[in-house]
Amino acid sequence: MLRLLSTISWRHVRHHRLRTFLTFLGMALGVAVIVAIALVNRALTTSFQSTIEQIAGKAVLQVSNSESGMAEAVLPLVRDTEGVLDAAAAVDGFLPVNGVRAERLYVYGVDLLSDFTMRDHQFVGDGFAFDNALDFIARPDSIAVTESFARRLGLSMGSTLVLNTSRGKQTYSVRALLKEEGTARVFGGNFALMDLPVAQLAYGKEGKLDIIDLTVEAGAKVETVQARLRQRLHGAAEVERPKKRGEQIESLLTSFRVGLFFCKLDRSVRRIFSHLQHSLGLHRAAQAGDRYVALPGYAPVGTLAFDYHRGAHPGHSWRDHGLLTGLGAGASSAVGGG
Repeated sequence: MLRLLSTISWRHVRHHRLRTFLTFLGMALGVAVIVAIALVNRALTTSFQSTIEQIAGKAVLQVSNSESGMAEAVLPLVRDTEGVLDAAAAVDGFLPVNGVRAERLYVYGVDLLSDFTMRDHQFVGDGFAFDNALDFIARPDSIAVTESFARRLGLSMGSTLVLNTSRGKQTYSVRALLKEEGTARVFGGNFALMDLPVAQLAYGKEGKLDIIDLTVEAGAKVETVQARLRQRLHGAAEVERPKKRGEQIESLLTSFRVGLFFCKLDRSVRRIFSHLQHSLGLHRAAQAGDRYVALPGYAPVGTLAFDYHRGAHPGHSWRDHGLLTGLGAGASSAVGGG
């Protein structure tokens, strides 16, 4: 190994300093990219988990059915289950803001009268009294946006906001402003509240729900209530803790990170093996006394060199022997190191 290092590797380094420098630079950049991706994924996981917890509020269990949604008939079943204290249904998603490029608003459609049992929405001004809530619900174009979103788009109480919905462009009136506290902090303040039926129409989800948040009665065990709900729903929806949804997102991000790492590792190993095959093949051919002209760069296996000789010569067999030796050494090192 030391003889190969001195006769092949070191000589190659001395004769190809720029190539060697660029190789090491590429390795360093590759490691830096992998570390950067890992840090970004960790930050994304933390952000997603925080978002889920903020939206969930006081809920200890959530009933959902992935992206398909579930029928509204599920809500009475959940409310009537023994051990359930409060239940609040919602639909959610993003709606593009018409006329503002790349601006999307996360609209959370809820029953405001029941949702306050789950989330403590903070409103600007004199608050959001019961009469205000009734007025908000009574008007089918009501929307509440955060202060930062309103400032960015120049909105105020009574201003109109046009969103691209499943029914085309729809105009809504800003009838409340939210302080950026609790749930309203998600997605950088691009958050809005709508009454549940209005949001269902906007998303084209009439008669459907995305999620039901619930709390349990004092003294009731969460696991027991969860088991009862699963039994009553008969597979119509999943019943999980809010944290579980964050764990699922984290699992997806971890799978993406591992896959990206192995793609980069595979590419690096292929380049190392290609270079090893090239060097050892030429070295064996040179030892056999073969006369050849090497093509520049990394040639694929079996075409490392064109041999020019006047008669029959064992140069080809020595060259192939060198390639097989290089492949065997590389594979042994990979297996031994793994």
